[in-house]
Amino acid sequence: MLAMRTPESKPAPARPARTDCRAEQRLASSVAVAACLMLALGVQVFAQLEFKGNVASLFTDERAFKVGDVISVEINEMLQGQNNAQFRSQRGSDVSAEFGAGPAKVFGLFNPFSGEVSTQNDFDSRVQNNKLTTFVTQISTRVIRTDELGNLYLEGSKVINLPDEEQVVVLSGVARSRDVTQQNTILSTQIANLRVTFKGKGEAEDARRPSLFTRIFQWFF
Repeated sequence: MLAMRTPESKPAPARPARTDCRAEQRLASSVAVAACLMLALGVQVFAQLEFKGNVASLFTDERAFKVGDVISVEINEMLQGQNNAQFRSQRGSDVSAEFGAGPAKVFGLFNPFSGEVSTQNDFDSRVQNNKLTTFVTQISTRVIRTDELGNLYLEGSKVINLPDEEQVVVLSGVARSRDVTQQNTILSTQIANLRVTFKGKGEAEDARRPSLFTRIFQWFF
C-alpha cells in the first residue's frame, strides 16, 4: 500500500528588526521637532516681556533709538517723606548814600553838589504754600544724544498750573535703552544722574522778592 505524502508547512518569515528601529527614529525625530517649536515659542514670549522696576528679562530685545525720539518719564519721587514745605521770607534793607563834596554852603549859597540820602525799607513777607514733597507726574522728554553703549541722554520740561503760581518742571538724565518699555516709557528710578528742577512764577513766587524800589537802591548803592 502506498503511503500518502503531505506537503510540509513552511514557517512564516520573521520581520526584520530594522523596521522597529526606523519607527523609533521617527518617533524621536517628532519629539525633537516638537521640543524645538516649544522652545522657540517660549523665547518669543519672553522677548516681549517688559521691564518692571529694576528687574529685566534676559531675553528682552534691546531697541535702537535716535536723536529726537520721544520717551515719557514716569516720575514718582518722594523727598524726605511727607514734608510740609512752608516758606517764610523776612528781609530788611537799610540803604544810605552820600554824594558830593565840600560844605553845604559856599559863599553863603546852597551847594547843589553836596547832600545826603538815607532810606530804610523793611521787607517782611510771609507766604504759606503747603506742598507735599511726594511728586508724581509724567514728562515727555526727547533724546538729545546717544553713545556707543546704548545710553540715552534725555531732556524735557512740563508746565504745571497751580492756583497761585505756575510751575515749570525741567528734567534731564541718562537712561539705558533696554530699560525703555515697548510703550516708550521709563521710570524715573531707572534714570542715572536724574535732575529735576522746579521754576515758579506767580503771586507766591513774587512775594518772596523785595519791591522794585528796594532792588534799584541795592543795585546803585
